[in-house]
Amino acid sequence: MYNIQLASSLSGINVHNLRAWERRYSAVTPDRDSVGRRLYSKDHIQKLFLLNQLVKEGTAIRHIAEKSRTELLSLVEEKGLESDLNFDQKPNEEEEIHLSFNAMTMALNFKKFDIVTHELNKAISKYDLRRVVFELLIPFLGVMRKKLNTKELTLSEKQSLITLIKFYLRRSIYQGNTGISSQSVIIAAPAGDSYELQVLIASLLMSHYGKEVIYLGANVEARSILDTSEATGAKNILIWASCLWSEKKSVELSEYFKELCENSKEGTNLAFACNGGASYEFSLKDHSVNLIKDFKDFDTSLKDQDLF
Repeated sequence: MYNIQLASSLSGINVHNLRAWERRYSAVTPDRDSVGRRLYSKDHIQKLFLLNQLVKEGTAIRHIAEKSRTELLSLVEEKGLESDLNFDQKPNEEEEIHLSFNAMTMALNFKKFDIVTHELNKAISKYDLRRVVFELLIPFLGVMRKKLNTKELTLSEKQSLITLIKFYLRRSIYQGNTGISSQSVIIAAPAGDSYELQVLIASLLMSHYGKEVIYLGANVEARSILDTSEATGAKNILIWASCLWSEKKSVELSEYFKELCENSKEGTNLAFACNGGASYEFSLKDHSVNLIKDFKDFDTSLKDQDLF
């Protein structure tokens, strides 16, 4: 049996049209799993493939949707269209991530948050984590922001979905760690900063590059970070802040980094990041701290191994 993303990829019909053909024209009637997700047989997909060949050639779907697979095959062969579907072909990773993004976006439209998190969890466990970050997770969060701004998504709904997303990201990070060493990276959002999602995304990127992550979460006091470094021997510290900047916040961060710099062990690498345009350079001007401008900059630094 095949899920809707694979059925879409194999048949050549996008997920939106696939659902519409089922609903409006009864093209196929897929089975359902225990939570109601569609499951397609080979016969279903072969019929969908033949339907797609005829529709691309110019036949209206309403005229052929209820025909049998045998009847469709005759029509396809009569018109000299491609009739053989190779089930051994596999969509490449880029295509599969794109399918997952489309499925998550459509699920968001219908407030099916369980499908959103199912697709995200599948992508995290199956695909290259760097691609998941840049081609799936960050674009999807952008879609969420737009829907929040246009009031298609309520603040309560956004918070519920973010909570679910954070759960799966945390689980991936914890499962990916195999040990703690001096090369591990302690990561946290600073005291007074409760925005955790960017810390989790950065942790996912580090997991991609094989970094052992000691994840402390959001709103973490400098003393707690120093104690963690002392207890674990980890010599890499990354502070990832939100982009809500103010002069008061800058002064507080300056004191925060002063405490970290003055009390961390010799040889400790300190880095600070903010995925946005906040002017945090002021907070760091008197401290030996590496500044990371955004996720792309962070990715390049990890790839080039010039940060940790």
